[in-house]
Amino acid sequence: MKFNEVTDDFVIIDTRSPAEYEETHIPGAYNIPLFTNEERAIVGTIFKKEGNMNAIKEGINIFSKKLPEMMKEYFKHRNKKILIYCWRGGMRSKVIVNFLESIGFYAKQLDGGHKAYRKDVLNYFNNIKFKPKLIVLHGLTGSGKTEILKKIQPSIDLEGIAQHRSSLLGRIGLKPRSQKMFDALLYQKLKKLENEKFVFIEGESRKIGKVEMPLFLMKKIKNGINIKIECNIDERTQRLVKEYFTKISKK
Repeated sequence: MKFNEVTDDFVIIDTRSPAEYEETHIPGAYNIPLFTNEERAIVGTIFKKEGNMNAIKEGINIFSKKLPEMMKEYFKHRNKKILIYCWRGGMRSKVIVNFLESIGFYAKQLDGGHKAYRKDVLNYFNNIKFKPKLIVLHGLTGSGKTEILKKIQPSIDLEGIAQHRSSLLGRIGLKPRSQKMFDALLYQKLKKLENEKFVFIEGESRKIGKVEMPLFLMKKIKNGINIKIECNIDERTQRLVKEYFTKISKK
């Protein structure tokens, strides 16, 4: 099943290891890993040293022992359509799909796995003709641009998607996302906004922390309708203290 065929009534399940999932995944997907990070490393090592068949045998051995606990998670979605994926649409997702179908689940495998999904995301960025006109908020750090974006719709909060405030100390208190995860979340957001006439967004440089927004979006921001947000230094200071520090020691 191709990703563009997936409807909103599907539950999406990522069978990759927790480390793979944490780096990037399809937004909204649940992680029910076939292998832990350590188990995946063991199977990979066997594949390199002893070949595919021995790696498969070890994988089956690991999978068979944890199947009962794993199925408790799948039975939470017993009466739903389920989309299963792994990295390349290979054995990990195929094993789960075949097993679920054998016991009456409605389960489909994502063609090409996460690798194909990632390719779809990049193709979208490279070929998109995003119609909405961007209304771009500008202003000094602490002027409340993000607060405004959260209160008005439709809008795109790039810093929220990146989990970085796009400043020297912008990662304080946050866990910045990888480039792949940023792209996936932005792709999801843009798809939802394709039919809007106007979209609010903050004026950003192309880099937000360590991630980069797509070139087409940077061009759209430069050609957008600009609005300058101003506030006094006291308001900016209070907002920055609130954003960057959860506790302030009192002397």
